[in-house]
Amino acid sequence: MRVSPGLTRHRVGRMGRTYGSTAIWRPACGLRPGTRPSRWTPPSSQNSTTRPSSRSSTTGTRDSTGSPGAAGPPASLVNCCRISVPSTFMPSAGIRAVVRILHVTKKFPPVVGGDATVVSALARAQSRKGRDVHVLAYRADGLEATDRVHPVGPVQTSEGLDRVGLRRLRGMWAMRAWAEEHLASLEPDIVHAHAVDVGGSVASIARGQGIPVVLTCHGVWFPHRPRWSPLGWMERSLLRRGYDAITTVDRASAKELRDRGWSNVIVVPNGVDLSEFAGIDPPSDGTIRVLFAGRHVYQKGIDVLLEATARVRSQSADPFVLELAGDGPERTRLERKAKDLGLGEVARFLGPLPRPDLIRAYRRATAFVLPSRFEGFPLVILEAWAAGLPVIATAVGGVLDLCDESNAWLVPPENPGALADAMMSLARDPARRRELGAKGHAAIRSRYMWEVIADAYEEVYASCRRPTPGVSP
Repeated sequence: MRVSPGLTRHRVGRMGRTYGSTAIWRPACGLRPGTRPSRWTPPSSQNSTTRPSSRSSTTGTRDSTGSPGAAGPPASLVNCCRISVPSTFMPSAGIRAVVRILHVTKKFPPVVGGDATVVSALARAQSRKGRDVHVLAYRADGLEATDRVHPVGPVQTSEGLDRVGLRRLRGMWAMRAWAEEHLASLEPDIVHAHAVDVGGSVASIARGQGIPVVLTCHGVWFPHRPRWSPLGWMERSLLRRGYDAITTVDRASAKELRDRGWSNVIVVPNGVDLSEFAGIDPPSDGTIRVLFAGRHVYQKGIDVLLEATARVRSQSADPFVLELAGDGPERTRLERKAKDLGLGEVARFLGPLPRPDLIRAYRRATAFVLPSRFEGFPLVILEAWAAGLPVIATAVGGVLDLCDESNAWLVPPENPGALADAMMSLARDPARRRELGAKGHAAIRSRYMWEVIADAYEEVYASCRRPTPGVSP
């Protein structure tokens, strides 16, 4: 089914369901927008049977609109049931298993960015399940072409990839040209785009060849941008290109899209790889180190964090350091603000860190803080939990999909006083720090392992593919 604003209720089913204990939420079937689906405990994996997957080069046909035919999604997805996803995906009868996947993304490692981390981890998890995974990405410093990684367009910086400019537009055209030349010979079973600009570049070409396209919105930012913003205009326009399914990583973003007319929106959260954080012992020199990691932009509320840090320093003589990893257009202004607040050696701007250095920053920290004004699904919270850190975060957007009072210290946004109180309280209470860190780590093991997330996407992919008569999985 093609996704576009204005789809009526009878054309697009919406559901609330779970994979493992990971909530995959679609606002319908009696669920009010914004409510949580019920949680459940999956049966033992020993009861799950597996079936080998197969692949045919023939793809399902489509109607004249570019949407899948009338057969629609598999019955298992329409019935709104709650199922256990086995370790090897079992497609519904008559639907070929997805074997070859093309991820289309702005960033891919070694380029630094949350989307790069997510796509890389998801691709690895899918590869471990036997899928043939390819990646199409903008060309950037350090990203080299391989038989499965295809960088295109002019060379850009990580920061440049987050701006609308001539290089990014040239990159979009290069992606479209690559798809026109190579998509038919690659023969992917699914195209999975991870941003509206890259999705818009290849969606029409893929649909013309009968290849389903899934768009994952790692954040829905256009409601927060001025109406005249070129980036906001581009996001709204490209979202209307038509996709077989749209996923978001948090319920707040799904509601933003639904409120603006997109009906077929599914929530699949991000995951984290615990093995990355193993084997590093945190230091024990007695200094309280609070870590922030993310882009230096207005959204992240770093200015509020600096004001809160100044209050901590004025009210406590304990050794205290704020480390800020990342980069962005606000960094110079924020460094100047830190100096004006007298934070000197207290606030340390680390810049953009390679992945191994970022993990070491997590492991040497005492606590993690995310003071965002608005937020999608904050992967950095999962990373902090993977490192065993307690989390202080503002109660906004997708943060509330992850956190409650039992596993994080939540504060209101734009409130430096509450943020300072939270940092000082955790600094003085090591037992509470251990408790919050342990509960966050437990949440990862039960809900946010990449193998569980990969299985969830397999169901999304299957919902986009029509059954083919005479073909058995």
